[in-house]
Amino acid sequence: MKKLLIIDDEEDLTFMLNELFSSSGFETVIAHDGEQAILLLNSDKKIDMVLTDLFMPIRNGIDVIKEVNQNHSHIPVFVITAVSPIKADVEKMVEDFDVVKEIFLKPVSIKKLLDIVKSFFGN
Repeated sequence: MKKLLIIDDEEDLTFMLNELFSSSGFETVIAHDGEQAILLLNSDKKIDMVLTDLFMPIRNGIDVIKEVNQNHSHIPVFVITAVSPIKADVEKMVEDFDVVKEIFLKPVSIKKLLDIVKSFFGN
């Protein structure tokens, strides 16, 4: 069972994503800010993918992406954000990080997100 770390300060979204992925055969771990996420990344060696927002309190998604890029480069990162309505703007922000595999703009199509995550793992 693949384990996803879902990071977003919007509790409604993390609840919805948790339900979606749990009911689809994934194990999930939730963090509501970048600091919690980095602690989880460094304590749980079984995380298979990170789904993160960019702008959150305490430490942001860029901090999380930097941590993954530097210390957990085997873990792919999918960005889910409302930072800009233009995907190219978000791509520019994360272009230096090889771990970022997909970018989704909010509001995200839940079905599309699930399908892409499943296909990423070959399901």
